[in-house]
Order: sequence, then C-alpha cells, then structure tokens
Amino acid sequence: MASAEKVAHRLRALPNLDHYEIHVGSLTSNHIDRTIAIRTASAVITGPLASISESLIEGGARVLLRIRTDSTIGELTLGLHPAHLITVLPPHHTLTVAIAPKPKPDC
Repeated sequence: MASAEKVAHRLRALPNLDHYEIHVGSLTSNHIDRTIAIRTASAVITGPLASISESLIEGGARVLLRIRTDSTIGELTLGLHPAHLITVLPPHHTLTVAIAPKPKPDC
C-alpha cells in the first residue's frame, strides 16, 4: 500500500489511475466534453475539455486546450507541450481532488 506522502505528492487517489493518463498530443475530438485534470507545478486544473488546437508559442509546438470551468472563470485556455501527461476521465465519471497539508519531515 502506498504511503500517504506518495499519494499526496502524486495527486492520485486511485492506485490504477495510470491507464487514464495520456499525452496531450494524443487528444482527439473524441475527448471533447470529457472531464480532464491537468497537473502543473503548483495547481491541478480540472474541467470538461471544450476544444483542442495546435499553435506555435515561443518557438515551440504547443497544444492549446480550452477547458470549461465554473461560472467565475468561464473558459480557460492552456498551452501545453504535446508530451505533457493529463488525466482523462471515462464518460459519466466525476473527479474529486482532495487537498491536504504537506506532511512534516521526520527529523
């Protein structure tokens, strides 16, 4: 069984979440309206995928994802590297993100 530290650090409540993770470059129109979760260095961004497009930003290839969020933000567009891993939920599933304080190191 994984320790609480590993689960919190990796942001995975399910031990078998890996098969829901794909590279951004592998997204297709079949993924539109499915809930996705994008992990960044400081946040987890979730919501239904509204659109996918490609762009050249800062001299590198980027995939632009438009995500529908709550009513305060509306839609959010993110430019991600095609190799960035995201989580795509199966149809009719919901995502719960639990936030907990970082454990204190044992010194």
